[in-house]
Amino acid sequence: MSDSLNKNRVIFLDLLRSVALLLMVLSVTMNHTLSDEYRAMGKYWINIWYYLDSMIAPLFLLTSGAVFLYLFRTQNKPFAENERVKKGLKRALFLILLGYLIQVPDYRIFTGGVVYTDFQWQQLWGVDILQVIGMSVIMTIGLLYIAEKLKIRNYIVFGIGAMLLILISVLMQYSNISAMLPDALDAYFISESGSKYPLFPFGFYFLAGSCIGCFMSTYPEAFIEMKGSSLIMLIGVGLILLSFVGQWAFYMVGLNEQITNQVVVSVFRSAGLIILALISVVYVSIILPQIPKIFILIGRNTLLVFVVHIIIIERTFLSVYFQRIYNVWESAVMSFGMLSFMILLVIIVNRLNIKNFSMMRN
Repeated sequence: MSDSLNKNRVIFLDLLRSVALLLMVLSVTMNHTLSDEYRAMGKYWINIWYYLDSMIAPLFLLTSGAVFLYLFRTQNKPFAENERVKKGLKRALFLILLGYLIQVPDYRIFTGGVVYTDFQWQQLWGVDILQVIGMSVIMTIGLLYIAEKLKIRNYIVFGIGAMLLILISVLMQYSNISAMLPDALDAYFISESGSKYPLFPFGFYFLAGSCIGCFMSTYPEAFIEMKGSSLIMLIGVGLILLSFVGQWAFYMVGLNEQITNQVVVSVFRSAGLIILALISVVYVSIILPQIPKIFILIGRNTLLVFVVHIIIIERTFLSVYFQRIYNVWESAVMSFGMLSFMILLVIIVNRLNIKNFSMMRN
């Protein structure tokens, strides 16, 4: 790999991970602090924020998928010989376990000192970003195995898998099947079970990112030539157009508005817009000779930043200050204050030469 290509690849991956993570920190903090009074105002800027906010978690997942698949393909070995299979499975199980651990409502459950209410069990089993990433990594590895055995191109298998996630999501939303499942399993299918980001359909974004990572590893010149990313840009535009066509089709056949919004608009249109945002990061990585070191450090400590900011907001004595009681400006100050603290934490960890804490190891 040429020095120029390697440099742009590193800039792209670090920018992608750090930007997605920083937006996630802002989003989570804002959602925990902005008063319901301001949310209900219905002003245009609130609606714009809601729409942009709805794409941050998908962007984070798509980024994770792209990084994982790209790093997986750098081995250029058969599935059985690729060391990232074992590493990926270990990392996935660790993320799933960690996701549940930081959601434990009362740790006295481990000593028998407390009995959970139904609501607390729902809190524990709710599916969040870490569980989605962990399960998506397992799914991706499984799809890579199928693709190799059946001699099918990776992106075709990922595309089929992504569509199945959407179809199963719709089926579970409008049937009684989920009611027959245990709470811990039901949470992966519907948000009503207490999940912020159910695997169905949010795993779609990870698999979409895997398609991007597959393309990037197959056509690495995309890191040094803008025209090399034109195909991905066309995919993004195609998804946006497909969302409008699908929305019209749903309307014509009389399906209800909820299906239209959740599946067609929220998933396909958001995925298209996110892919276009990803391409803008590619362009920036091509243009910039180098990026500030802090972006590199953040990109390599994604797990640390994500977990610590969640613990501060939801699991410490400081949690009382992160409630929906603030106006827009106060909430913004708290959000950027949290962002600044996370950046400071990463700097301190680097100065102390502590091992990187990334969700997707390089």
